Amino acid sequence: MPTADRGVVFLDVESTPFILRVVDAAADAFKRYFAYRQRLADSHMLASLGDRELKDMGIYRGDLERIMNGEGR
Repeated sequence: MPTADRGVVFLDVESTPFILRVVDAAADAFKRYFAYRQRLADSHMLASLGDRELKDMGIYRGDLERIMNGEGR
């Protein structure tokens, strides 16, 4: 049966060539690293704001650590 007739083909992890699994793992590591860097930049931006600016957003300086750690209110 031609590939077009079967629709989307998902590769079986066990039969996927080793290099593709390595590339996928590297891509996942890069995505995690860039997400970490974005969270770090966001936390620095929040920490650099003044008390008035934070209050305008409904955030108090004492809440910053909890927000940066991803904990809810």
